[in-house]
Amino acid sequence: MPPENPSNDLIQSLRELTRQVREVDTRSYEEAEPEVIGADLLPTIAHILARAEQLVADVFGHYEARAQKEPSPEVTASEDMSFEHRLDQLMTTGTTAQRIADISFVARLELAHKRQQLDGLRLDGSHWEPIAVCASIRRRILKVASALERAMCEDENIEPQIDWYHIEMKISVEVRRVYAIFRRSLEPDSPPDRGHIHARIRRAGIAIAMLTGRDVYEELKIRDRQMLRELQHKVVSWLRVCNGEISKSHAGSGITLWQDAVGLANLLMQVNNRAELRDHDEQVLADLNETLFEGLVRSTRLTQAQLDQLQSLYGMDDRLDQCIELGEDCPIECWKQAISHVLEQRKSDAFMN
Repeated sequence: MPPENPSNDLIQSLRELTRQVREVDTRSYEEAEPEVIGADLLPTIAHILARAEQLVADVFGHYEARAQKEPSPEVTASEDMSFEHRLDQLMTTGTTAQRIADISFVARLELAHKRQQLDGLRLDGSHWEPIAVCASIRRRILKVASALERAMCEDENIEPQIDWYHIEMKISVEVRRVYAIFRRSLEPDSPPDRGHIHARIRRAGIAIAMLTGRDVYEELKIRDRQMLRELQHKVVSWLRVCNGEISKSHAGSGITLWQDAVGLANLLMQVNNRAELRDHDEQVLADLNETLFEGLVRSTRLTQAQLDQLQSLYGMDDRLDQCIELGEDCPIECWKQAISHVLEQRKSDAFMN
C-alpha cells in the first residue's frame, strides 16, 4: 500500500473544487426573479465558497511549518495592490513552500472578504447585484485554486492540470474576438434605410443571441452582460411591434435602435485597452514585425505559426481583421500593409498619451 501523501490529496481536492466552480452558470439567472437567485444560486455559491475557504486553510496549515524553516524572500507590496497583482507577485517569489503558504494566506483574506460580500447581499434590488457578486466569487476561487495547484505541483514535481491561471489571457483574446464578430455583424459602416431596417434589427438580435450563447459569455464583465441583455430586450420588443408594413415612426425607432447597437458594439471594443491585451499585442506585433519586414522580405506566404499568432489579434484593427479572415489566401503585401498601419497607429496613440 503506497504511503499517504497529504499534498497530493490537497491537489486532487483543488481540482475537484475547480470542476465544481466551473459548472456554475450564472447566465441562467439573468432572467430570474431575485427569490429564485436567493433560493438556488446563492446557496450553491455559499457552499462552494465554504469548501474553498476550508481547503485553502488546509493548504496553509500543511505548508506553514515548512515555510517557516526556510529563508524569507524580500517581497514588496503596497496596501492598495490588487489581489490579482499580489497573487501574480507571489507566484514568482520564494521557495515553493513559502510561495504556497503565502498564496494560501492572502487567499484566505480575499475569500473572507468575498464571504462578507455574499452575506451582505440584499435581494430587494436589481437581480444583477447578486449575479455580479457570485460571478466575482467564481472567478476568485478559480484564480486561487489554479495558483495553488500550480505551485503545489511544482513542489511535488508533477504536471499541473488546472489551466485557469494561464488561460486568462486566452479568455481576454476570445472576448475581444467575439465582440469583434458581434460588431462586424451589425455592419457599422453601412447604416440601414427604412426598407432594410427590419432585416438589420433581426440580424442584430441573432448576433446578440449567438454572443450570449458562447462559452466565454460566463467570463464577460457583468456590466457588459447587462448592457447586452438590455439591448436584447429592446430588439425583441421592437420586432414584436413590427407586424407587416413598417410605419415611418417605427422605422425611425428601428434606426435609432440600430445606432444604439453599434454604439454598444464600439463600447465593447474598448476591451482592447485592457493592460494584458496591450502587452500581448505588443509582443505579437514585435515578433511579426521582425519576421515580416526583415526575415520574410522575399517570402510570398506566412507560416502556420504566424497565422496562429495573428488570429490572437482579431478585433484589434478592422484592416488587420480583413487579412486574418482571408488567412493564408491574403497576399503577403496586404499583411505587411495592415501590420504597418497597426504599428503606426500604436505609435501615434503612445505619442498622444
